Amino acid sequence: RKLSIKININKLNRKFLSDFPKAALLPKELVTERVIASISKIKSVPEKISPSAYFVADLGFDSFLIKEAYENLSSEFCIPVESIAANVIGIPDAISYLSNHPKAR
Repeated sequence: RKLSIKININKLNRKFLSDFPKAALLPKELVTERVIASISKIKSVPEKISPSAYFVADLGFDSFLIKEAYENLSSEFCIPVESIAANVIGIPDAISYLSNHPKAR
């Protein structure tokens, strides 16, 4: 017989994240600086980027540039690209997601 175990991943993630010490998370100000620096590496980005800018609406990114932004953020914070792509559509999302992610470095 096969033993079937059902695990509610969302419940498990909430439990894990709620028990994670806040001191281990990156400060929001540092994350903001690093996110803007990572996005600024993309060639077609304006010199001054607002922390409230969204990739498509404000920066005019196409799918190629969005992918490059995700790769830059993944490299900068050591988080898988898939995780970032599923949670981020602009700089405010990136700052919020990465400043609350326990594995962001």
